[in-house]
Amino acid sequence: MHTHLYFAVAALTASPALSPSQVRLAWQGEFHALERQLAARMDADVPAGPDTQRAYADMQWLFGRYEEAEQLHRDALKALADERDYFRVLSCRNAAWQALFLQRNGAALACFRRVVEDERAQPALQREAWLGLALVMFQLGQLEAAWDCAERVEAMAGEAAEGVWPALAAVLQQELLAQVRWRGAEGLVDHVFWRHLVTELRLPADLEPSLSSPVDGGALARHGAFQQHLRTLAEGGQHGLAALHDTVQWAAGLGMPEYARFLRLDLAVAALAGGAPDVARQALESFGEPGVSMPRGGHWLLDYLFCQAELPRRQGRRTEADAHYRRYCLLAMKRTREQAMTMNTLVPLPAARREQVAAADDISARLVGKYRRAYAYLVEHLDQPDLSVKEVAAHIGVTERALQLAMRSSIGISPTQLIRRLRMERIHSELLSEGSSKNVLAIAAKWGVRHRSTLANAYRREFNESPTDTIMRSAA
Repeated sequence: MHTHLYFAVAALTASPALSPSQVRLAWQGEFHALERQLAARMDADVPAGPDTQRAYADMQWLFGRYEEAEQLHRDALKALADERDYFRVLSCRNAAWQALFLQRNGAALACFRRVVEDERAQPALQREAWLGLALVMFQLGQLEAAWDCAERVEAMAGEAAEGVWPALAAVLQQELLAQVRWRGAEGLVDHVFWRHLVTELRLPADLEPSLSSPVDGGALARHGAFQQHLRTLAEGGQHGLAALHDTVQWAAGLGMPEYARFLRLDLAVAALAGGAPDVARQALESFGEPGVSMPRGGHWLLDYLFCQAELPRRQGRRTEADAHYRRYCLLAMKRTREQAMTMNTLVPLPAARREQVAAADDISARLVGKYRRAYAYLVEHLDQPDLSVKEVAAHIGVTERALQLAMRSSIGISPTQLIRRLRMERIHSELLSEGSSKNVLAIAAKWGVRHRSTLANAYRREFNESPTDTIMRSAA
């Protein structure tokens, strides 16, 4: 499943900065034309508002200009510094997509979860975050979880003011089902990474008829049709081959090089599944051209290595095939371990630990450079009552003012507010897990909060209830 096109349609068509004609450009995949219009607005004498800056920054992600996008998003957030809730959710959203584009799946997962669990997040941002969760779960090989998230997108699509969401939800489900079906083809029995994921998947048997209706028009329709043609190819049928090649050429003209490469890679794998190695070889030819980067990570690198092993094997070049396949197997085992570790940090742990890890990934992903070290130091010393901003700043060799500015611009709150929030979250988690078996003041003291009034005021500010209310609610 390909992040770029889903993100483009979801984010740009929902942007309040775009006119109806510009929304149509995004829907049709006319991203170059849309970028030119937004660039002209950015260069105009009248300063562009934060919505325009954000839309323009989103476009830089599509074109692979990640550093430029990050800076533009930071500039857009500066105008929202006084809107604390919106600033926090939006900065978390930005960090999530940036992490997903860069294959940092653990950070992406934590940030998207933070958005969907935030009661103060706007519905539009929550819908977008559920979409992101579906994509990152697929990257992690959590296919049932990806399907659950896709169903959540479908459920929320009817509530969206933007009419594209029902179509987006339909294509998302269609692609997920198509990927599962063609990756489970007998011709891919040696693609062990996907084989064990697909064979263990349990989806309802009556999905096919409900997902058979096509999506009318736009870039999503073309993408959805591509996935259906891939399935036909993987089953041995080649009557959709011309349409597949046309879509690959169309994608190359969108200005999203990674999206075009991933379509080529899917085409190669499906061709091998359907017994068409010449088609697979042709699809992979561009990967050897100067200036064309190889897949950077995720399951795409495994797909590429599988193709590199399978093509010589089918030509009888066993020594070459075995060398590539050994590399593939080593990477498959590494990816499986990494994915298990990522999920274990966020899913099966006790509630207190899970909340701490998710928060850590979420905040760390939004900080830059040495300020991540400051955050790590802060978390490690939360239990010290005398922990101060001065101490944290000294640890990384900056002034208190520099630390305050960096955190406010990245996460929307000061270091002091962050310390207070994290302490309250730790206390809240322990109260939920321990209930009335522990003394509230003892738990608070464990996390560096010594005074009853400090605890009462900060806890109510964070959770809109008292510690006693939390205990009673968890016991009910």
